[in-house]
Amino acid sequence: MIRFSDKEVISIQYGEATRDEMLHYFLKGNREELICVFDGEKYLGTVSYASCLRNADIQECMQKEHAVLNETVWNVCRRFFLQHQSLLGETMLLPILNKKRQLVCFAWQDEEADREIRMLHELAEDNSFLNFKDLKPEYAAVTIHGCNELAWEMRKYLIKNGIPVHTEGELWQELCEIEKCNVLDYRNYDIWAEGAHQKSKNIEEEKLRSASVEFECINEIYEANRKAGRISDAAGDFNFLVKKLQKEKEIIILGKHTRSMDAYDLLSANGIDICAFCAWDEGHTGRMLLGKPVLPLNQIRERYRDPIFINVAAKYSAWGFGDVDFYDYIGYKRNKKYFLLRDYTEIPENNLIHILADKRLILAGNPYLCQRVYKWCKKSGISEVFYWDVLEENAAAAEGKQAAMPILQTEAGDRDICLLAVPRYSDDEKYVSEKARRIEHYIEKIERFGIHNYTDYFTNIYQSICIDISQKKYANGKLRPAGIVLGAIPAHSGNVLVKQCLAGHPQIMVIQEYGFLSDELYSVCIRLAEQRPENILSAFWELYQNESANDDLFSDNHRKELFNRKMAELLKLDRSFTSQELFVMFHIAYEAMFGREIPDPAKMVIYWEPHSWNRNLLRDLAYWLESKDIQGHTFAAVRNGYIKNGSFSNDMSAKYQWPWFKFFMPIISYEQRNRKEYDDWDEFTIKFEDLKMNPREEWKRICRKIGIKFHESLMETTYHEERAEMNGITGFDLKPVYNLYEKYFSAFDLMRITLITAPFQKKYGYPHVSCLDFNRRELQEMFLKKWRWEDLKEFKNQKDGAAIWESQKRVRQQLWKARFAEVENIDICSNQLFL
Repeated sequence: MIRFSDKEVISIQYGEATRDEMLHYFLKGNREELICVFDGEKYLGTVSYASCLRNADIQECMQKEHAVLNETVWNVCRRFFLQHQSLLGETMLLPILNKKRQLVCFAWQDEEADREIRMLHELAEDNSFLNFKDLKPEYAAVTIHGCNELAWEMRKYLIKNGIPVHTEGELWQELCEIEKCNVLDYRNYDIWAEGAHQKSKNIEEEKLRSASVEFECINEIYEANRKAGRISDAAGDFNFLVKKLQKEKEIIILGKHTRSMDAYDLLSANGIDICAFCAWDEGHTGRMLLGKPVLPLNQIRERYRDPIFINVAAKYSAWGFGDVDFYDYIGYKRNKKYFLLRDYTEIPENNLIHILADKRLILAGNPYLCQRVYKWCKKSGISEVFYWDVLEENAAAAEGKQAAMPILQTEAGDRDICLLAVPRYSDDEKYVSEKARRIEHYIEKIERFGIHNYTDYFTNIYQSICIDISQKKYANGKLRPAGIVLGAIPAHSGNVLVKQCLAGHPQIMVIQEYGFLSDELYSVCIRLAEQRPENILSAFWELYQNESANDDLFSDNHRKELFNRKMAELLKLDRSFTSQELFVMFHIAYEAMFGREIPDPAKMVIYWEPHSWNRNLLRDLAYWLESKDIQGHTFAAVRNGYIKNGSFSNDMSAKYQWPWFKFFMPIISYEQRNRKEYDDWDEFTIKFEDLKMNPREEWKRICRKIGIKFHESLMETTYHEERAEMNGITGFDLKPVYNLYEKYFSAFDLMRITLITAPFQKKYGYPHVSCLDFNRRELQEMFLKKWRWEDLKEFKNQKDGAAIWESQKRVRQQLWKARFAEVENIDICSNQLFL
């Protein structure tokens, strides 16, 4: 949406200064200034710091584009901002001239208000929709104070609905005839299009306040129509969408991630082909994905005349999620040229079977992972599959001795798709060596060979799990536990407490150290399962040596000897092992390393918490471990948001020098869970406060849930049978329940946290404040206030314009999601808007 602002500028006559003199002026602390160049009274152009850096000639430095203040100004500005990208974080400005070519003001973008423009366009499409008169019958006229694009569109909407409109402001005189409305003040509805706050000539400050909040009446009208069933997310069912897309020739899928590829497979299964994938960050010339080009948006718009865009990540298009508002603003209307696929159907994960079926596939990556993908391909009926030892890491393959997979002997062709199968690691790099994180090395090498049609689909953890070869997971009864519990407890919500309590229970096996073995156990097991038993132990140590970093679990030689002895004993139990059986073996050998024998695993429950994993990604590991032969659970926990944030703040400020923005984001965020259901797996959630305040009752309930007996060891936190503490707190000290961390948060800060995280707070019975208790202008001003933690010395000098702007953008997104949850009464904590 286009807004206008005044800005103090330096005016010079053409020829008065060179490009170098201008650059010198900017570098002397004037980087935010603009220099306007005139020839007599005629405006020639504007020079900024960024344009000086980009160009060497004064003519090239001048931004000559401008718009004339008339009814075409909106389209001219729109085209300009779509074509030009900001540089160095600057706010792009377009000079606005009057009919006499005099500089009047500058135009800039307020993307937040694109949403209300879309809503007005949709409301104007159907005369049967509820309108302004229906919702606000007490008003006879509207006065719009100030001018911007949203005010212009609001005026058109009101006139169409027969509502008298009065406009105030000098800019309106250049745009249209000003109407006068003679009505009583109390029957006049006032809209302050640019807000009623004290204006600043610093556009960076003005940018922090969106004009969107001044038009909340549009949100109310639109939401009323949605509640009445007159506006919906989808235009029909999935069959409607399929029939629509089958007639189209230029279909573009947004993104190049796993979900985008799954969507292409779904469309392909329904007889629909696509032209390309659109990726904002795509800079590789000639990059292909599953045989289709990957292009940035500007190239898509240049190459295709009438594209249809498919968003595969978001849902609830009527609320503007999934970039609906942006695409609508540039001409791609919702459910006409722009679709949220998840509004029509959830996207199945079919391992790209429909796309890969008739292709020649080249496997590149870790030999053992490639072996698993190869087996799945052959089982699925894909005939041409070859292995390429691209980094020359598999000597047996290089010598032609890898009989299980045929070796690539020819160059790749247009029909070929290269499938990368490379281990994915947890989010914390400190446990994994840089050498191990080498998917980029594979990509660099295959591109050097001129191959650009490749996919990292099978490096995704969930897809890697889904290609697990069908067989009984725990066939050997001596390697079958009673149950497995995945610890999916977020940071600062009791993850350490739970692990240290369970560690002392006689029926629990748990790897207590946070490190490579615990965090990367999935990746280790699925690769070792491709080895013969006699080679597994040596392969493990080779893998550990090459991939682990800063991990001292095996630094004690005696412990390492005990571990090896127990593993060697277990490896004699069968002629082959599944990855799940290896998972159990490693836990048994770990316990042996610390002097604990497990005579009967069938009486034991394994608690596994890959500490550095994203908690939603961790939940997918249930698909790997689940079986009818064992009890499987995911153990989750929640904690009051503002106290959790205080714990986070205290921990992070003590240990790290975090950037301002990285510190800010967790404060306004909360967990949204991926609610995939698995046949033989269950999830339960506890409240951190309940466990702290009533430990005995809570542990008894948890024990019944996971199938073990209550034991007094659960009443204490231990580490290898020694009393354990964290930050001076041990066991069930209640300080973490009541500590408000006033060093970081004022009472006002706590209220803001409970407001912006209200969907989470409300779901779990914590204090919360509804965003509907305030108008959107009040909310905007509320979150522009400084937080107490910003006055701490480590943050005082960290704020810059880009961080402040990005933080306010995220706040607006979170507040809009909170409004959505309240109005629609939807549990967004368990119903992800974005996957």
